[in-house]
Amino acid sequence: MRTVIHGISTLSALATKCAAKYLVPGIAVALTLVMAASVTNAWQTEGEKSGAQKATAPPCRAPVDWHRLIRENGSAPPDDWQSHLLVAAAYANTGQWSKANDEFRILSTGDYQTRAASVIRENTERLKECPDDMLALNSLAFAYYAIGEDQKSATCFERLMSLDPYNVWLTHYLAYLYTRLGRLDDAISLLRNSLKIDPSNEYTHLLLGLAYQQKGWTLAAFVELLKAPNARREALKYIAPPKDAGNAGK
Repeated sequence: MRTVIHGISTLSALATKCAAKYLVPGIAVALTLVMAASVTNAWQTEGEKSGAQKATAPPCRAPVDWHRLIRENGSAPPDDWQSHLLVAAAYANTGQWSKANDEFRILSTGDYQTRAASVIRENTERLKECPDDMLALNSLAFAYYAIGEDQKSATCFERLMSLDPYNVWLTHYLAYLYTRLGRLDDAISLLRNSLKIDPSNEYTHLLLGLAYQQKGWTLAAFVELLKAPNARREALKYIAPPKDAGNAGK
């Protein structure tokens, strides 16, 4: 979990710097929500499913009905970790980032490093049997991301995008990994292509604006950030009020 928090803090720091320049509060939290929500997928393993769920597991490359998972598990009690895991993954894959973040808060306890290692081991074996298994690929991609294995994570996301090229939410994670790998131009190209699929996706505009800012393209960055007003408003819900400067140190 320490690795996850460090990654989110890095995102938040970069976004806050950009937000200060362009007077767009909420970008830091918006990006944090994107990555915090995404990491919940890292816990989706075949080994943690019940025997009944394994018996009805979808065939290789079958599409995942995320909305069905939400309907079936959305009313689970707080201590039903497996159900909240499924709901978090479903919200993340359908772009409902604020709801995914709520589920992530429920899930963010325990020995995450041990869970990640288990996810990597079990889903690597699963992919040997079924290279196109969407749940296994998602699990492996986010597990590698959580422990800082950026190149391995990016490779998994690239595979996911080849299988599901119209899922624009995947591009957000891969674009961020590209920036961490020093491939900023690839991240920009990826986000631009994503906008061809979904021109109104505000999170894509948000990330593209930040990428432009990192390149030093001030005007282009400002234009993109202006196209994400709703994302900023949503992010504001999760921003804690700033501490009173006069009370600092008390």
